[in-house]
Amino acid sequence: MRSDVGTRPTIVHLVRHGAPIGHRGDLGLTDLGRDQARACGRELADQLDGPIIVTHSPRMLRETAAEILEALVAGGSAAAWSPRRPDPGFDNFVVDAPGRRDEVTALYPMFRSASSATPPAAWVTELRRFWHVHDLGGDPIGHWLGGRWVSLEGPDHVLSRLWFSLAAQAGLVGPGGHVVACTHSGALRALVLGVTGRDPGEPDHARSIDVRIDSTSPDVEEMTLVFDGVSWPVAAPRQASTRQWSSQEPRPATSSRRAPSASA
Repeated sequence: MRSDVGTRPTIVHLVRHGAPIGHRGDLGLTDLGRDQARACGRELADQLDGPIIVTHSPRMLRETAAEILEALVAGGSAAAWSPRRPDPGFDNFVVDAPGRRDEVTALYPMFRSASSATPPAAWVTELRRFWHVHDLGGDPIGHWLGGRWVSLEGPDHVLSRLWFSLAAQAGLVGPGGHVVACTHSGALRALVLGVTGRDPGEPDHARSIDVRIDSTSPDVEEMTLVFDGVSWPVAAPRQASTRQWSSQEPRPATSSRRAPSASA
């Protein structure tokens, strides 16, 4: 191991899940999706040194994370599961339905059962718009990013809980280490939009977006998002959210943005 590990930043590699069988529930990965996850793990094994921990959101992502971890270990990396697993900070946006608050795809069966009610509840009406865009071949996550919602967790709160989990996971592995965190396109796009001011569109399956962290404290302020070859310094909020979102709560402000710099 290199002697300068203690002075090097911790890097969190945010990886979108592999191609799923479908989005209407926790349906698992296709054969292609498993191949994508294994290829991502092999690529990371070739690139990374130092300790590596792997985590994932509570829904859909364990299979992707397991394939990546297996490939990392097979490639000789010092990789293991994170003690903080699953980590809800990396989840997709949450829907506040009566008696249940859950991630949008996991809630689909309940949404279908409730869709026949007259008049429809507010959360059903909002999800109906989301799934209508999906079924027409549009961009439902882009629709969510640009909308104002009553029963759907907004991008601002997704970004706030993401900040906390980034810092918390970095604290577990320490300086010079790496975190591989498997997440969803909604969280990834909320992050890039919140930092750069533009929505990148749907990321490829099993694609990695990196966040460098110089401090390993949960109240960390200074991070750097590396996206498309450009480094974006970030002033992350000191009081990032650890609470579960509710439609009855006011939504937090998004983080401030700074001008980008050329990536090293």
